[in-house]
Amino acid sequence: MPREIYLALGDSITAGYNASHPQSTYVWHVLQHARSCGLAHRGRVLARHLWTARDLWRAALQLPGELWSATRLVTVLIGGNDLRRLLRRYYLPAPVGGDITPSHVERCLDAFQPTLAELCAYVTDWQIPYRVLCTVYNPAPHSDLACFALHRLNQIIRAVAQREGWAVAEVAAAFAGHEAVWIDGYRNGRLEDLVVPWRRPIHPNNAGHGGIARAIRQVLPARRRTTPKSARQGHAVYNRGAGGRQ
Repeated sequence: MPREIYLALGDSITAGYNASHPQSTYVWHVLQHARSCGLAHRGRVLARHLWTARDLWRAALQLPGELWSATRLVTVLIGGNDLRRLLRRYYLPAPVGGDITPSHVERCLDAFQPTLAELCAYVTDWQIPYRVLCTVYNPAPHSDLACFALHRLNQIIRAVAQREGWAVAEVAAAFAGHEAVWIDGYRNGRLEDLVVPWRRPIHPNNAGHGGIARAIRQVLPARRRTTPKSARQGHAVYNRGAGGRQ
């Protein structure tokens, strides 16, 4: 079976939340790049709002073997919701609720690390040629606790990627300094902004999706260049095609 599928795994960001159109999502941009350099010709998405790493791992186990065997490129962007659960403490009355401490973050990440490792090891076993693990950007860059939490989360992501032989797309680095223009509804860049019950400034806008796509493309082969008409004699001509549905 030929490998021709780009499989995007993740949560609401991968599902395209807050992008104005399906063709504005990072998944669509990456698929167009994959088509242009001959990596993949069809796209599939396994992602859902509020999914944690455990949710994604369970869903991935349900995918048919035929899909894995036909996949040539896989990206994983997950982890934000694993930390987001800590925000529930803000809603709970004292003494159950209260401030989030670094120890709370570490306990949360203790559960994230083995789950991500299991997921990546499972995907690796399918011998997919191109595997990309994305770091997670910080929607609250002016909060010391959020910076600590995302730094530790991304340390885990990079360590798992190195151990499993995955490429790392530095989405976190790409977003640094662009949060105000890449995150939909961005306000003050503080943890308290994420607690409001409406339009939390978490998801990327169209520009943010473009930033994620560029970070992923940086670790993939470059686009093939179409040979100029005057130099085509004796050479195969690459036809980019007209895109198509994911």
